[in-house]
Amino acid sequence: MRKESHREYWIQIQEDLVKDLNKNGISVTVEQVWAAIQIYCHENFPEEIEFWSDILFIKVEYSVLLAYMSSIDFELIKIEFDTTTANIHYSLLLMVKAQVKHKGLIWVVHKYDADPFPSIPHAHQIDNRFKLHLGTGKIYLKKEEISQLSKKEFLAVREKLGNKGVELPPLAI
Repeated sequence: MRKESHREYWIQIQEDLVKDLNKNGISVTVEQVWAAIQIYCHENFPEEIEFWSDILFIKVEYSVLLAYMSSIDFELIKIEFDTTTANIHYSLLLMVKAQVKHKGLIWVVHKYDADPFPSIPHAHQIDNRFKLHLGTGKIYLKKEEISQLSKKEFLAVREKLGNKGVELPPLAI
């Protein structure tokens, strides 16, 4: 199947989801649904997605997506950011539980992250596709440990996330 066909498939899925969710009393836009689809695919197909466009080649049953979308609170949450949101598309903020900036890196904890790896919860460094274990400070790319924050930096990130209401796993350093 050509990439255009995949794109058309996902456009139709988005439109159908918006129609069905609105019919069920959940007011959403196509942009909100696309943001939720991206999160669903990243949570459920982490090994198949390296770039956002990889989502175009994943097939998900419509009923599964509808059930997933029906459980999401699409209301845009209001949180205080350490950095301007001018360069962050609002669809990325929709599912954010907390976001902190430390030493130039932005760490994000997703509100509906079903992926238990590497910790519950964990933080994402979106630009580099890293995951941070919030109990140990270890940094992962996919499932491979690639680094670790210094104790001082890790405790600073944990403190900032804790101040934003994130329930952190036990400290294990």
